[in-house]
Amino acid sequence: MRKKPLKAAFISHKWILTVIIGGCLMAGAGCSDVQKEEGTENLITCDDRVVTVSDYNKVLAVAKASYSFEMIQDKKAFKAIKITILNQLIEEMVLLRMAEENKVSVSDEELTAAIDVIREDYPEEEFKKALLENVVSYEVWEKRLKKRILMEKVVKTVLDPQVTVTDEEVMRYLKTMENKGKTGEDQTARKPDRPDNDQIVMELRRKKMEETYKNFIMEYRDKYKIEIDDAQWSKIIGD
Repeated sequence: MRKKPLKAAFISHKWILTVIIGGCLMAGAGCSDVQKEEGTENLITCDDRVVTVSDYNKVLAVAKASYSFEMIQDKKAFKAIKITILNQLIEEMVLLRMAEENKVSVSDEELTAAIDVIREDYPEEEFKKALLENVVSYEVWEKRLKKRILMEKVVKTVLDPQVTVTDEEVMRYLKTMENKGKTGEDQTARKPDRPDNDQIVMELRRKKMEETYKNFIMEYRDKYKIEIDDAQWSKIIGD
C-alpha cells in the first residue's frame, strides 16, 4: 500500500473545496487567543483571537518549501502566494469561530480514530522519522490534526446542509453528457458507462460546494467582523 504523505495531516489546509482540498497550511498556523510575544504586531483579529505577523511569517516559511525557487523569486508569483496564505488564515479563523458558535467539537475518540487511520500505513519508526523531518513534536502534530478535523467538521455541519441537488439538476447533467457524446470527435468510440444517480449527485454536490464556499466564508467573515491590519499587511505584501 502506498504511504500517505504525513504532511497532509498537519500542514495546511486547502480545504474541502479549495477543499480539504489539499494539505493544510491553515491547520499549521499559530492562531493565538493572545499574543505570545510582547510587541508582536497583530495582523488578523476576531474578538480575542489573533494571528500575529510572526504567526503569518511562520506559515509563509512552511509554504515556501512547497514552491520552486523560481516561483519564490518571481515577485508576482510570490505575492500571490502571500495572498493565498492570508486568505487561508482568515478561513481558519472563520471556521474556528463558527465551531464555537455552533458548539462543534472533536472528541477524544474521533481524534484517536483519525490518528489510527494515519498511522496504520507507517511503521512506528517511519512515523517518528516523518515528524522529525518536519521539525514538529508529536504533541504539536496532534494538536494541528485536531484543529483540521474540527474545521472539516464545521464545514460538514454548517455548509453541507445548505447544499442540495435537485432532480432537475441531475437531468440537466445527464442531458449535458448526452450532448457532449453527440458532438465528440470520435463517433466510433465506445460511449462511457452512464454514472448512476448517486455518483451524479456526489459530483454535483462537490461542484456546488466549491462554488458556494468562497461566498460562505465571506459572509461569515463579515458577520464575525474579522479585521486585517492594513499597515502590517502592506509591509508583508510589499505595497
